[in-house]
Amino acid sequence: MLLNPQRIGSREKQILAGLFLSKYDAIGLKKLGFDSFGEAFNVIGYALGSKPASIKNYRDEFDPLFPNQRKGWHKRPARDYCLKVFEEYKNLDFETFSGLVKSFVGYDENVSSEVREADDKPDGESNFAKRLITGLAAERYFESIHRSLAEFKGYTAEDTTRLGCGYDFRLRVDNRNDFLAVEVKGLKDRTGNLSLTPKEHEVAGLLGGRFFLFVVKNRKGDFQIDSVAIHVTTYATEALVRKCVENLQAGLKPLIVTLGDGVTVAAAALRNRGIADRVDVLDCAQFLTANLYERSLFQAADCKVTLTKLLERYNEIVKECESDPALRIRLESSA
Repeated sequence: MLLNPQRIGSREKQILAGLFLSKYDAIGLKKLGFDSFGEAFNVIGYALGSKPASIKNYRDEFDPLFPNQRKGWHKRPARDYCLKVFEEYKNLDFETFSGLVKSFVGYDENVSSEVREADDKPDGESNFAKRLITGLAAERYFESIHRSLAEFKGYTAEDTTRLGCGYDFRLRVDNRNDFLAVEVKGLKDRTGNLSLTPKEHEVAGLLGGRFFLFVVKNRKGDFQIDSVAIHVTTYATEALVRKCVENLQAGLKPLIVTLGDGVTVAAAALRNRGIADRVDVLDCAQFLTANLYERSLFQAADCKVTLTKLLERYNEIVKECESDPALRIRLESSA
């Protein structure tokens, strides 16, 4: 098969990314240099100009076809267009498939090896993820959310990353000549060092208050509230345990929320790393129940109202972020 990334459509690239993550699971994550699926969904999704949920949905679409710990969309047949992609690419070997996924965002291992940093792994695993997080994915993230930021309300963004003008985006209102310049930087972790090129320094000095530095931080959990990093998963992989270790080293408190059967698995994995007493693991049903009671102020009569509001909000999120309407929960009105 002759593989030409430029001739593969945007949706097919997203489907192939999901297929790769489903087929190779934790090994695939490691090959791409990601610490968790949540990180992979975010970075790959934004880098491909899509939503992170789309990459997750495509992974879940293929899960019933492979012997991993997830069930995926097992209650319905896989979609025809996904099966077509699967049949076309199912015989790709691991190295070829991983190289194809990396090529979707213009990553060339032969070129990148010439400028590899000291802490990059020899096969380019960390290099790929790091460059996406600090570069393309951060830029696409800004592009997708800038309209919701008060500072840029009403502005239209023009991508100038390939023009060499010292910033990544030029923002204008209508056809006015004056503009705002935004340089986007990404951090692999919550903290770290940033550097500007001489050109970026020069332009920042010339534009003054019209030059913005937009920094995208890489979260260390699926959700982070103050000093607590919350990881939501169906199965605690070794990559997740490593992330919990990193959370602790960064002064964060890891919390794993998983399925009932996954609690025992997660606890055993944490014991093997000697951190079981420093990481909390909760059954998702108990987690939701406890929160339901707390939000209802432990008034049994108010629990139903609180639950209804919770489910309505859940359905709103599904409508906004997911492509499969079957994920919505049907609410029956009481007589």
